[in-house]
Amino acid sequence: MDAGKATISGVFNGSRLLEIPFYQRAYVWGEEQWERFLGDMEFVTASKRPYFLGSIILKQASSGNTWSEVSEVRTVIDGQQRLTTMVIFFKALCAKNGTNNLFERDFVLETGDVALRHGKYDRQDFEKVVSATGCEPLEGSSAIVLAYNYFLKNIDPEKVDRNTIKSNVQFVCIDLTEGEDEQQIFDTINSLGVRLTTAELLKNYFFNRENEQAFKECWEDVFEPTAEKREYWEQEIVTGRIKRTLVDLFFDAFLQILVQDKRRGVTTEDKLFYSRTSNLFQSYKDFIGRYCNGDKVEILDNMKAYAEAFESTFDPGYCDADIPSASGV
Repeated sequence: MDAGKATISGVFNGSRLLEIPFYQRAYVWGEEQWERFLGDMEFVTASKRPYFLGSIILKQASSGNTWSEVSEVRTVIDGQQRLTTMVIFFKALCAKNGTNNLFERDFVLETGDVALRHGKYDRQDFEKVVSATGCEPLEGSSAIVLAYNYFLKNIDPEKVDRNTIKSNVQFVCIDLTEGEDEQQIFDTINSLGVRLTTAELLKNYFFNRENEQAFKECWEDVFEPTAEKREYWEQEIVTGRIKRTLVDLFFDAFLQILVQDKRRGVTTEDKLFYSRTSNLFQSYKDFIGRYCNGDKVEILDNMKAYAEAFESTFDPGYCDADIPSASGV
């Protein structure tokens, strides 16, 4: 097993065919996922920073199931939805830009086949999308066709740059040999692992054995002095389309206060990066490195007062309350 960081060009390397096995489910992403994906690609273009898009698991195909014309064949064990969306996105982008030759350069093998080959459920519609000419919407009701039409309609070529995305979008690619047990690895990654929360990551980042007193004063006494306090900070509320704990909301708000301090001179590009809730932990690390000379103490000295102000003023019960009508009825 080999595992490491890979860019889009590393996954689609020009000589490798990725096959989605017949037993995998059909493509199921919908507009909510496409909207988020497009927003992520716009963010990558604007920030020009590395962006992690998750892990994918590939496995060397059995010797009796390879194409003689292709030097490498990998079965997609995990990552079908993201890889399919990526190809459809680039196809739509190149169609809108009139640069289908660039799509072929990135995703078509020397044999003339697209580097991603779908299983039985979506093969016909996927081939219809990748072979489309012009930039007109396609007829059809499958998720594959609807995804292509969505990107054709909503991509703004001024906001997404092909080369920037190719350079900065990253995967963790796990490449298995023919004899390795992909089910065991898949189950371990998707079922057994427990993802650390933002608060846990920040706690580990800020504190160690050398500053236990700071941990007690700035963290334990603020977020964990009693079971009641822990319960308050661990409450979840819905923000937009996701659930977030109050401690997560606090650290998001606290970072934005720090970022808007004009004395720090935070650039517009960095403010955009720091506004992404999905990158909150990384944003703190980057902000402290760039604008605090790596000094975590400066942040800790202010954190306690802001956390106490948050707790004394923010009532999560109001998040579920009905908005009163203008008539007061």
